[in-house]
This record gives sequence, C-alpha cells and structure tokens, in this order.
Amino acid sequence: MTQVLAATTGLFRDRDLFVHDGSKLRRFRISAPLQAVFFVVLLGLVAWASYATARLLTRPHGAIQNLTLPAATEARARMIERAKEVTEPTPMLRSNSPGVLGALRMRGSAPFGMGGAGT
Repeated sequence: MTQVLAATTGLFRDRDLFVHDGSKLRRFRISAPLQAVFFVVLLGLVAWASYATARLLTRPHGAIQNLTLPAATEARARMIERAKEVTEPTPMLRSNSPGVLGALRMRGSAPFGMGGAGT
C-alpha cells in the first residue's frame, strides 16, 4: 500500500497554473486530491464509453434478426404494406370520375390543376 501511495505522489502533486490575460497574471493552484478526483472521473468516463461501444457493437439489430428467413420476409412485407397504407391516397380521390371531382369542386377542395379553388 505504501508503494502505491509513493507512486501516486509523483503523479499527483500540487500544481500551479499561471494565466496571463495581457494585464494581470493569475495563479491557480490544483491540489493533489483534486487531481486524483479528476483522474477517477476521467477513468469512469472512459469505462462508460467503452461499455457503451461494446454494447452497441454486440446488440441484436432488431427483432427480425431472430426470425427465420421466410418469417423475416413476411415481417418485412407487412411493414411495407403498412407504410403503403399510410402514404397511399384513398381510392375515392384516385378515381378521376366527374362525380367525385364535381363534388370536390363544389366544396372547393379539388386537387390542384383539376378546377378546384386551389387552381
């Protein structure tokens, strides 16, 4: 134990930092215990970053990875179908029948370029 303390006294000894801003010379004293606290905090941050990196590299990439190939293909197809349902216009708006466009024109909400209020 005394050898460890003797080794740290050479590494952590009181330090004086001088800052000159052009008009004043200021001295900051950093004590050995404060340096030891900073060192422990630095080691903690490095350990945390290493742990987070290891977890990121070894984690499974989603739930589809654990499925068999046909099941993963089906899951992907279902995801694509759900995305299409959200982004695809309704069948009534896709039809260019005069009745639908006429009703939309009367409401003033026909799509641009089709004679509605927005044209």
